[in-house]
Amino acid sequence: MSIPKRLRACAILGWAVFAGIFSTPALSSEAEIEAAFIFNFVKYTNWPDAALPKDSSLLLCFVGADSPLGEAITGLHGKRIDTFTIEVRKTTRLSNLGGCHVAVLGQDVEFNAFRKAMTPFALTVGEGENFVNQGGSIGLYRLDDRIRFDVNLDSTSAKGLKVSVNLLKLARSVRGKQ
Repeated sequence: MSIPKRLRACAILGWAVFAGIFSTPALSSEAEIEAAFIFNFVKYTNWPDAALPKDSSLLLCFVGADSPLGEAITGLHGKRIDTFTIEVRKTTRLSNLGGCHVAVLGQDVEFNAFRKAMTPFALTVGEGENFVNQGGSIGLYRLDDRIRFDVNLDSTSAKGLKVSVNLLKLARSVRGKQ
């Protein structure tokens, strides 16, 4: 192969990679996009060592009836972040939330009952713009055909959680101080 042919082959390969021919398929649903957001919320949150020792499992719980988000979250099971492996638990009972590091509230669950069932160090995530106003940690919602989120630092700080400034920069709004 002459140099011009090699150069042309490298250019084609570079274009293919840049254009996404060899990339992973695009997320196909809003629920999968929300699950990807939740993965990044976990990635950019730090728990106290007492709540989440190194090299342990991070328990991500979804509470509510079967839903597209609940199904999409199961795709996070077994993924690793730093020294932690995500373990996903789906339940319809609030009494099963003990030990959860992240608790995702389904749309069919009443928030006040959910809040009373939470463990002290749980990052709470729910759908809807009003979730953080009710005391939740992170609220996901759709605005202008995009998934957005708000963060309640009063909620996260009270639980000893530290949210990365890089995540906070991407939030539409941030309430409270860390």
